[in-house]
Amino acid sequence: MRPIGEFNNEERASTFSGYLNYKGISCEVEEDDEGKSWTIWAHNEETLAKAIAEIHEFRQKPDASKYAELAREAQKQEKKERKIEENKTSRWREESLRDRWQDRNRKPGVMTMALIIICVATCFVSKMGENTDAVSFLYISELVHITASEVPVYLSADQNPLPEVMEGQVWRLITPVFLHFGFLHIIFNMFWLHDLGSLIENRRGTRYFVAFILLAAIISNIAQYCVSGPSFGGMSGVVYGLFGYVWMKGKFDPGDGIEMNPSTVIIMLGWFVLCFTGIFGHVANWAHAGGLAVGTLWGYASAMQWTGNRG
Repeated sequence: MRPIGEFNNEERASTFSGYLNYKGISCEVEEDDEGKSWTIWAHNEETLAKAIAEIHEFRQKPDASKYAELAREAQKQEKKERKIEENKTSRWREESLRDRWQDRNRKPGVMTMALIIICVATCFVSKMGENTDAVSFLYISELVHITASEVPVYLSADQNPLPEVMEGQVWRLITPVFLHFGFLHIIFNMFWLHDLGSLIENRRGTRYFVAFILLAAIISNIAQYCVSGPSFGGMSGVVYGLFGYVWMKGKFDPGDGIEMNPSTVIIMLGWFVLCFTGIFGHVANWAHAGGLAVGTLWGYASAMQWTGNRG
């Protein structure tokens, strides 16, 4: 949630809150400890700009009839909805605002589920990575014969390092994230994609989430390609990007409601380091690093933006 403004008059705060809810901008009023001011909190960050524009207009003409009328309509609608809920169940459970947000964040995001379905379907078609011919169009390049030791020489030579992309097949910068090479590989990635992806998509919206996924995918794929060549795949670079974002937001902007258990941070960072040791064989470590860099920088910048505004 984000605060959009304060009132020193409870009636006006209630009227404006009802007006916003009627307009489809979900919000609520919070009274301070001394009972001298009332803060309006917007639930959805996607509607924040519209809510701020509305409060500026309201302050200019707070007595305009439309505000009181629509606020009354919102109250009537709320009473109807409450009555319907009462008829559906005889049990009520009290929840804190924090609990309600956590419940909402657990719901799988639409785009998150779409990505999971694509990954699972691709894994099935490729027989868990064994049939590379069937999914060759998803690799960053079909020059899969280039080995890790040959990459520096190849990139420094007078050649086009990504011929297919330069010919217009720009999807190859993203699509390696759909490739997976084993049962544990896809299970691990899909678990974290569902958990972290749904959290961010539900709190930030689908467009924000898609933009984040695209950037994390491109950066992580290019980073891995420059080190080991085109023979790689997996959503783990994006997963580490999501992890980095949630980690930074929870650490520097806890008021936003996005946070991560400290034990999860230790596990993710520990796995990141262990994979670099080579004990797990061939792992797209530089995709992990590229994704983590995108996520931590984006999350930190977002946290500083909001904490700076509040300061």
